[in-house]
Amino acid sequence: MSSVVDVDAADEMMVLWDLDQTLLDSGGVDREVWLDVCAELTGTVPDPPEVIPGSTVRLLFSSLLRQAGMAEPAIAAACSRAIEREHELLGERRDRLMRRGRALPGAHAAIDHFARSGHITQSVLTGNQVGTARIKLDAYGLSSGLDLEQGAFGTHTVHRRDLVVDALELARARRGAPLRPGDLLMIGDAVFDVEAARSNGARVVAVATGVTPADELRAAGADLVIDDLVDLIPAMSSHPVLKGFL
Repeated sequence: MSSVVDVDAADEMMVLWDLDQTLLDSGGVDREVWLDVCAELTGTVPDPPEVIPGSTVRLLFSSLLRQAGMAEPAIAAACSRAIEREHELLGERRDRLMRRGRALPGAHAAIDHFARSGHITQSVLTGNQVGTARIKLDAYGLSSGLDLEQGAFGTHTVHRRDLVVDALELARARRGAPLRPGDLLMIGDAVFDVEAARSNGARVVAVATGVTPADELRAAGADLVIDDLVDLIPAMSSHPVLKGFL
């Protein structure tokens, strides 16, 4: 259960953004890269992946390599190589990424609003690896205001809830004192985002810009559900708890 924290009294708080279908849409370029990487490593082109919203890159490649027929003992090492190769290929396709993808409505304005607050650190909590996250954010002009050194990434785990623990530990190391979970706000589009936040006592805003309907995000326990990021700041400003993050 989420702990109740008086965020108005907090000296410093943190906002962690999900990337895909929350801040940005990469236009399917990343999915093409995943298939090409698996073809390089296995000689087999797998079926297009059915991506589970909120999954991690390690879980994704493990599933694709298994689908391509790779023996289980070889998957861990091959997965690490796949993650490296994904970064390389996505960097080579930056122009395609810029041409076909976009920042989602309200993303720039929301990041800018928190950046002006003076008491909010912004970073990301994403299933992407850090290199591909940076490429995507840079492609759509979303990096300014985000401290990726404080981010949590899906390179080393298959479980999104573990990324929240990573983020809290990074915050503790940087501050020299714990960040209270209730002073952490996650913003994402998937049930996994909501569950990861709730299981660690963090606050969470769910945005229905992905494939998950608003009703499912609400039922999962999000503190607030919005249609898109254009609605974020107005909706938070009237929320009894979340307004403390503004």
